Amino acid sequence: MSQAYDEAPGMERLRREVKELREKGDYYRSILESTDKGIWVIDSNYKTVYINYRMAEMLGTSIDKVLGSTVLKFMDEDNWHNFINMISRCKEGCRDQIDIMFHRADGGVLWTLASLAPFFDIQGFRVGVSGTFVDITERKRMETALKETRDNLMKAQHVGRMGSWVRDLKTDMIESSGEIGEILGIEAVPTKVDDIIKLIYPPYERERVRRIVQEGIEKTGSYTIDVRMMRPDGREIYCHLEAEVVKDGSGRPVKVIGVLQDITERKKAEIALRESRAQSEFFIDLISHNMGNMNHALLGYLELALEKLTPGGYNRELLAKPIEIIKDSGRLINDVRKLRRVVSGDISVKKMDISSILAETIAEVPKEKERDIRINFAPRSGCTVLANELLKDAYSRVIENSIKHSSGPLTINVNLAEAQENGQVYCRVELADNGPGISGEIKRTLLSDINKPGNNFTRIGFGLRFVKTLVASYHGKIWIEDRVPGEYEKGLRVVITIPKAD
Repeated sequence: MSQAYDEAPGMERLRREVKELREKGDYYRSILESTDKGIWVIDSNYKTVYINYRMAEMLGTSIDKVLGSTVLKFMDEDNWHNFINMISRCKEGCRDQIDIMFHRADGGVLWTLASLAPFFDIQGFRVGVSGTFVDITERKRMETALKETRDNLMKAQHVGRMGSWVRDLKTDMIESSGEIGEILGIEAVPTKVDDIIKLIYPPYERERVRRIVQEGIEKTGSYTIDVRMMRPDGREIYCHLEAEVVKDGSGRPVKVIGVLQDITERKKAEIALRESRAQSEFFIDLISHNMGNMNHALLGYLELALEKLTPGGYNRELLAKPIEIIKDSGRLINDVRKLRRVVSGDISVKKMDISSILAETIAEVPKEKERDIRINFAPRSGCTVLANELLKDAYSRVIENSIKHSSGPLTINVNLAEAQENGQVYCRVELADNGPGISGEIKRTLLSDINKPGNNFTRIGFGLRFVKTLVASYHGKIWIEDRVPGEYEKGLRVVITIPKAD
């Protein structure tokens, strides 16, 4: 009895210790199962002896399907070798972290940040390795996307002959991409602003650049400059520089971010175009001036000769025709000059009242003594467009062509109205005559594109092409139709529409 009595307290204490151990085990197990990190324990043969719910979830499977299987089942060869190397270092007491990729059960990819530690039994013997795994799949995806974006940016910069740079305003140091070195023809791009500015050519331009840069930093917050630079190999290049200023929380400039683009080819093309245009304008002015002077002198002699001839005589008619041709030649010269101004965009636009323009145009039509020519027009106010003084030429050319290419009595009805198309209100002018009209094929030829090669520029054709180009510069349209549909011989209708100004 005494011995049993002595053993009772010992047994009770043992039961309490066992119970405490179980409770601690359940407690620690609940921690392992509730953590947001994956826990994986493998033995010396790399077989799974424990895996928590989170790790199984990350693998897209269940705990039962992982227990007893090797880690190799969820890895490819490269990651398996990395993992084995990590385990070897772990056995030597080194605890590090590496990125390990696993294959999920659904075929997807799981990237983890793995931390390993030796695993010991209750006797203190090392029997395996325990690992903690954090899901970094989304981070890896973002890193991959970022790398692709950077690669694409590098390719785009290379294709576009463009490089990026950052200037730290505190240290006044510049970091630049490799493309800038390629553009400037130097391996080591200068890190100081002054050293880069020294590449600007000619030297007197450097102060202008400094001024623009400083103004952008202190006032505007950005700047754009086109500069000429001299490479070490002696090649002259043109560069386009764009930059934006970055400020801190107190509004002080701290850095400048920008790009440098090689625009040498574009600049050379622009210079060649300007030179070509200047040359063509010189020849047009030269020819127009000289032809105008010669026509003026010739016209003077012919008119003097005409005055000395008997009125109504046949010889008088022979002189009248050359005089008319010379006047047409003078008008053609003026049309070419005006057309050059239209195409080059040298003329600005303003609000103009079409009714007033039409009234002035009709009033200035030359009277012919031997013909009955009537132009009917009812003025209408409120139809204004964005145009310039050449608008009058558009209407006068149409009226003059109707008169010139007809004979006998002629009536021209001019109608002004508003029309709407695709939500846009237009001022529509119709000029309809009862002359001989124009057949369909000729109508299409007259209004063919003035820039289309191979066209035959007859006097009539150039006149209407001039009108078409002029109207197009006002964002308008012009077309020709029969006054009486299907019966071209009963006259012509020319329609000109120009957007109404707000």
